[in-house]
Amino acid sequence: KASKLSKSNSTIKVLYFEKLLNFIRALCLYIISNNDLQQILTNWNIKKEGGCENRIIESFIDLLFHFDILKLIDGKLALSKRYDRLLKNEKTKIQSLFKDQIVGANFKKPKLIIDFLFVKDLINRYRNATYDFKHIKRNKKTWIEMIQDGTLDYEIRLAETLFEISRLKIPNKIKSPFTEDYYTESGRNAFKNFTQYKFIDVFTKIVEKRENINVLDIGCGYGNYIDVLNTNYPMFHILGIETQEKVFEFTNEKFKQTNNVDILHGDFFNYPFQNQFDIILLNYVLFYFNRKEKSDLLAKAKQVLSEDGSIIVCQYFANIENIKRDLAERQNELSLSKQIEMFYSNKILYANTLWNDVADTFSESVKWDEFLDIIAENNLKINRITNADKFYYSLFIELTPNK
Repeated sequence: KASKLSKSNSTIKVLYFEKLLNFIRALCLYIISNNDLQQILTNWNIKKEGGCENRIIESFIDLLFHFDILKLIDGKLALSKRYDRLLKNEKTKIQSLFKDQIVGANFKKPKLIIDFLFVKDLINRYRNATYDFKHIKRNKKTWIEMIQDGTLDYEIRLAETLFEISRLKIPNKIKSPFTEDYYTESGRNAFKNFTQYKFIDVFTKIVEKRENINVLDIGCGYGNYIDVLNTNYPMFHILGIETQEKVFEFTNEKFKQTNNVDILHGDFFNYPFQNQFDIILLNYVLFYFNRKEKSDLLAKAKQVLSEDGSIIVCQYFANIENIKRDLAERQNELSLSKQIEMFYSNKILYANTLWNDVADTFSESVKWDEFLDIIAENNLKINRITNADKFYYSLFIELTPNK
């Protein structure tokens, strides 16, 4: 309970994730109120029967189903009674949440709306240090400290991003209000709070006692992974390539005095590499490419990979709960607290996947089955796989050529 909130990051984040789930449910109900759900479900059935694919519809249906908003009734998907009733009774209140209208303090609000307002309070405070909480009543100091020290950076930015899904008119993409470097900054926050701790362990196991390693970081962003590698392996040569000019300029300036690091500005597909690389990093870049481009990306990466080299992919995938559970069990991490953390991260992934499909910044989300097909097409195999963060939100996947 909020009144029992401690300064444990895990406790706070689990509480936040619980509220974020209702934040996402409110988003879903608002989207339903602005779209023809019956037509959406009809299109879905046509797609399933006739092979017609619309990724936005597919991802939206997945999100609704895994948040229990849709139920399978007599073999057909339908709005659950609980959320059908909530939408009918609270439609005006739900719609007011997305129109900058104040939900009356004197009116009784369902928990879904209370939690939505809680998360919006955090977003507002994150963006404006002088903003006073209007809906967070307990442990204000703790929440403010978590914002100030950056512990909730990624989580709040995620909610801020997902809020934009409210503009969805199915089956069309929406124009993202965020710049490319906004996502790069989110990636930097995610790396700082999550993946950096696991990355160096994964990398060390792969390179073992090898020397004179050449590393290529495709879409290197602000050089988060390069920083860690350079600190731990200053004898390795690291090459980063970045398409965004603003981000490139920052990263190039950052490493200009570092002899073993070079940063290129350009398109990986068009760059004529002269050397081969022992390690190639692909961190959160696959959703910028369509199905064919993903395959082409791995094909070229394989071309510039040394004989015993590895491609390390860091990426999140929805709808692989069993795979992650088995992984946690094999790694002796399947405690009750871990299962709770994984429960929330698995749910949130469905919303993140939808965002990758609907936002015009991205090409499409990364589906696990498609990823496996693309690996096979390029005669690659998964050599090892592990969680990239304590929540098992993302995975580190080592790919090597089949021999």
